[in-house]
Amino acid sequence: MKKKELVNEVSQVLKQEKNASFERIDELGTQLSRKISQLNINYLVFYVVFLLLFIVMYHRIANISFVSDTFYLKLLIGLIIFSSIIAGGFFTLYIYNRKKRFISLKHLKLIYLFYKIDDILSFIGKFLTAFLWLLIFVITPVEVSGSSMENTFKDQDKLLVWQFMGEAEQNDVIIIDTSENYLRLNHVEFIIKRVAAVSGDILTYENKNICVNGEIVFKDASYEQFANCLKVFSKTETKDYLDDENPNRGEVPPGYIVVFGDNRINSYDSKSIGLISKDDIVGKCIMRIAPLDKFGFIK
Repeated sequence: MKKKELVNEVSQVLKQEKNASFERIDELGTQLSRKISQLNINYLVFYVVFLLLFIVMYHRIANISFVSDTFYLKLLIGLIIFSSIIAGGFFTLYIYNRKKRFISLKHLKLIYLFYKIDDILSFIGKFLTAFLWLLIFVITPVEVSGSSMENTFKDQDKLLVWQFMGEAEQNDVIIIDTSENYLRLNHVEFIIKRVAAVSGDILTYENKNICVNGEIVFKDASYEQFANCLKVFSKTETKDYLDDENPNRGEVPPGYIVVFGDNRINSYDSKSIGLISKDDIVGKCIMRIAPLDKFGFIK
């Protein structure tokens, strides 16, 4: 008998909507305690497997999330403890049932009460597990550090980052992993910047301004800053994409983007560190969650 059908029949017996024999009460009580025990043991195994996966995969967000790893681990351990207690409770009931000749109506009510509690805890467990999966693999909470994005974002603003953003587009605010591939960055692992140009866009240097497809994106820039925007400064190569015939012009190559901080003057971005590889984009900032007076989606 399926769990839903079993629970409905137990409920009807307890409401005395039909008369049931002692044998039927015993059978229903035994089946319900055994089925719930099995389900909770399955949940326990699932939580343990998730804990192991979490330990392996947490490095994806460990250095950018403002939520500590201790919080995640406590939450997971709490889920496992809850599941263990409930599974153990029902398993104990099942063993106890086998030692009795008959389960009384009072005992059946106790089993049904345990089922109701377990149903609520299972829902909470599923919700929290889904929430953790969301934080690790889909949306990650991050905290802004520094002033490079002022006045859009200030130091310690808290944002949510969408990891499956697809192709970067102009004006997207993104998080970039700079821990390995950028020669001009020391001891900086992640930066937050705004996309100024994408693959195929044309950068030009006109009247001390950096322009993207003819529109000014950076005023009063030096030529060196412009030239840096079209260079790759990686630990394995240094290469520029300036036009050979016109050094004041260049095209953003495939696989790269140009980024700036909104606080143009005080931002360490493409004008200093060069082109950004698309492979190093962690995700797109989609929402500010703190401070609360600025809560909302990011445009």
